[in-house]
Amino acid sequence: MIKSFVIYIFILFLYNGSLLGQTFEGKIVYQNNYTSKLAQVKDEQFNTMMGTKQEYFIKGGSYKSITNGSFAQMQLYFFPAESPVSFFPAESPVSGTPR
Repeated sequence: MIKSFVIYIFILFLYNGSLLGQTFEGKIVYQNNYTSKLAQVKDEQFNTMMGTKQEYFIKGGSYKSITNGSFAQMQLYFFPAESPVSFFPAESPVSGTPR
């Protein structure tokens, strides 16, 4: 009984690991709509500022996000495959090392 349970758990972990290992390259398009909670600002003003359409282009761990808004029109994230993964600089207070 315990042996079959251990085998079942092992197969379950293998299956989940293969799902997490899949990658995606392509384009994702979002249609956004904003509702203002401020009486002085209309919904249309938020939609103009933030944009109603957002496109993501994903390839090789990097992505580019383009919106039709006036606030932030594009965001580019480049992740070269040969660089080590580091989300925080070594001198950052988040990394735990002193400045």
